[in-house]
Amino acid sequence: MPAFKYSQITRFILLACCLPNIAVMSASAANYTLPLLLTNNQKLTLSTKDNENIVADNPLIKYGILVNNGAELTLLANQFNATGSQLGSSLTAQNGGIINIGKDSVINHNSTLTGISHAITVQDENSVLNINEATINSNSAAVVINDNATANMLNTTINSNNADNAVEVNTGATLNATGLTVNHLSGMPSSSAIAISNADATLINTLLFSQVRHGINIDGSADRFSNVTYDGGTITTESDQSNAVILSFGNLQMKNVDIKTAGQYGTGMMLENGSVAQISGGSITALANVTDGIIFIGPSDLTLTDGLQISTPGSASVGLSLQADPMTADQVQKLRIDNSTINSGNVGISKIYNGNSQVIIGNAARILGINAAMTFADNGASTVNVSGKSQIIGNIINATTAKTDVTLDDSVLTGAVQDLSSLTLNNQSVWNLTGDSVLGNLSMDNSLLNFTQPQQGAFHTLTTSTLSGNGSLNFNTQLGSDNSPTDLLHVQGNASGQFGVLVRNVGGSGALTTGDGIRLVQVDGDDTSSLKLLRKVSAGAYDYYLYKGGSTSPKDWYLRTYLEPVPPPEPVPDPDPAPEPTPQPTPTPTPIPKPVIAYRTDVVGYIAAPFLNRQYGFSSMGSYHERTGDSVKRAQDGTWARIGGAHDNYDVGRFSFDSDIRYIQIGKDLYQDETPRGNNVHAGVMISLGDQKTNSSDSARGLVGESTDTGDVSTDAYGIGGYYTVKTGSGAYLDFVGQVTDYHTEFQSETQAKQDGYGVAFSAEGGIPLAITQSWRLEPQTQVIYQYLHMKGFSDGIASVEKTTDSSVQARAGVRLSHLPQVDQPNITPYLNLDAVSTFTDAPAVTIASTRISPDFTQSTWKAGGGITATLSKNAAFYASANYLRGFDGKQEGYQGNIGINVSFK
Repeated sequence: MPAFKYSQITRFILLACCLPNIAVMSASAANYTLPLLLTNNQKLTLSTKDNENIVADNPLIKYGILVNNGAELTLLANQFNATGSQLGSSLTAQNGGIINIGKDSVINHNSTLTGISHAITVQDENSVLNINEATINSNSAAVVINDNATANMLNTTINSNNADNAVEVNTGATLNATGLTVNHLSGMPSSSAIAISNADATLINTLLFSQVRHGINIDGSADRFSNVTYDGGTITTESDQSNAVILSFGNLQMKNVDIKTAGQYGTGMMLENGSVAQISGGSITALANVTDGIIFIGPSDLTLTDGLQISTPGSASVGLSLQADPMTADQVQKLRIDNSTINSGNVGISKIYNGNSQVIIGNAARILGINAAMTFADNGASTVNVSGKSQIIGNIINATTAKTDVTLDDSVLTGAVQDLSSLTLNNQSVWNLTGDSVLGNLSMDNSLLNFTQPQQGAFHTLTTSTLSGNGSLNFNTQLGSDNSPTDLLHVQGNASGQFGVLVRNVGGSGALTTGDGIRLVQVDGDDTSSLKLLRKVSAGAYDYYLYKGGSTSPKDWYLRTYLEPVPPPEPVPDPDPAPEPTPQPTPTPTPIPKPVIAYRTDVVGYIAAPFLNRQYGFSSMGSYHERTGDSVKRAQDGTWARIGGAHDNYDVGRFSFDSDIRYIQIGKDLYQDETPRGNNVHAGVMISLGDQKTNSSDSARGLVGESTDTGDVSTDAYGIGGYYTVKTGSGAYLDFVGQVTDYHTEFQSETQAKQDGYGVAFSAEGGIPLAITQSWRLEPQTQVIYQYLHMKGFSDGIASVEKTTDSSVQARAGVRLSHLPQVDQPNITPYLNLDAVSTFTDAPAVTIASTRISPDFTQSTWKAGGGITATLSKNAAFYASANYLRGFDGKQEGYQGNIGINVSFK
């Protein structure tokens, strides 16, 4: 049959040859009151831009244009209006009919028919609907595709009101749409923008908006799943109890689709009845307070991947709800979350009802819930495997009747757990424990259990049935005395494995433990575990060490501020039979040794620094002969310089110090005079530049197998002073010296710290030479030095060290035997000296945090030595001395040296 062209100029008469009561229509009519029929391969093209109107009021004929039996209708830039009280479908294609709706065409469907009414209906195999850049407005369902028919839509807009569904795809039909926009503005309470039942669809860049209820409803049957591919676009629903996506007995591949629901009790997506879905990229946002991002019911299979973002900010919302019932015992609900995020203002993932669930989270996925990351209820069994640097942020809460096993592999859990069946941490996984937790079995393999810092003083307790494996345990402890607040790992059953222990000090100032100490681990069952500290635990003046066993249990682990000897290895038994032992009397019990306090390595230097600086001040003051030599009368305008030094070893109980002092001193006479009695008077100024290097050690640290070296103390000293000396012609003298010294001390130990201070010293010395023979003189000498020392307080990041002030008096009494040169001998004066030196005040005490320590340095020493003074010329003299000293208690030993020159430039 030839094709019919329908235009504004010429209207052909269409014959309704197959249906009764159809009149012949005039081509000149603008409106039609009876439907049109295209059949038996007829073709009609409507290309006019004028309105074409059909009014269908015949109760027997409920369509506007019917295209069947291979006929084809094409609308080009046409506005097609269909109304009527009996209008069931504006356009219908069936039995192989084809409808083509071209660019800029508009279909307006307005039916008042009670019952089923559609703008376009396509049904039966080989029937096809093609829509290209057209608009369909309908007061009922816009497009219905049934019974293996096919619809192809490109850049199409559908606006639907008062409809059950805006678009329906049923019973083997196929919908292919690109750039489709569906606005479902009003309709039945259970209606959808697109409803697919036992059919298939491919949607690309499709925008769905439902103001009524659901976005897309995909429904199949047990023997015929619906299959949908949805690539790009948006789905938006606004009403309460709406679901953006419903999938039942279906397969869904969704990629880069943004889903948003706004109504209460709404859901971004619901899966049930064995459906299989893979959601890649895009987002699901459920904005209401009571809502779910995804509800996952029964033995379905869901994969979330490629950066999908699920957000449910409501305080009563759930990011993803697993509802495992109804399921048989051999069915498993499978959820895979790969490189995707669930972020909920309440619960991230929630499982309710009985049934088995398998959750696999990997590839940097992230699950976050403000009140809980995961919850598991009822009697079901669940396994959760988290891998690939994924994060679980929030608590995991498990009902006591449920069995839930969680495994982390190279991933992080931040939260508490409640009644979890088991938790396994593998491959550098981290559990940041944020609250009191209870679980069945804790197994670790090269992973970290990290108790997070307490909030408002609330430390945490982890209670587990068993502990096994290896890894690290990081506790928070307010480091102080016994029973200080701390996190606790309580193993109610057996403990095994090897674990490193880290301790973070939370506000503790350090204190001496006097009993068991601070308990970190409590083991009720058998314990074959081995725990050791991975790094120093220090607070205040003390180091804390980890020991197993206490007064109430030999299996608990405690922190103590004592050094306990490392037990020797068990002896190898002699394989030969041992002889019968001879009875021996009961030996006297070995007295329990006094515990050795575990002072920090830094403390050793701190307690010595004020004493060492005081010693530098005494040393740099020196004596009159060390400063000026042995000249009876100095040249006018005298200038002198000397280099001095000392090396001392101090034995202070368990502590020892190896100290070196070096300094250079330069003086200048500013005043010289000779009294009427012949006494020579000198007064001048001097400056000193020096340093002191001290190595410290603590022999007690060897008890625990540690190095006894505790670091170095270095001091730079800068001094300025003056002197006034009166000397008789016979060599008797009075010498007065004053000096102010600025100290800058640095400590190199476990920490690096600095301390500044100053000292003020005054010395008064006198001596009277007594002639033994013509050339030998014996000179008694006395010297008293007063020194005030002030060292500022400082902090090393672990503890504060208070300022130290000290006033000390040192007295020296001794004799000097000298030989005077004769007329025919070189002008050289050698001498020998022997002195007793005593400091009348103890070494300065140092307060570290709240601990005051008074080191017991030697206070009295003797020294013996000698020196020489040689006149080099009329205006220059050279002098040197050396001494050996030793404490009267044998706890100090050292030597001193001095070399100088005295010149005059007149």
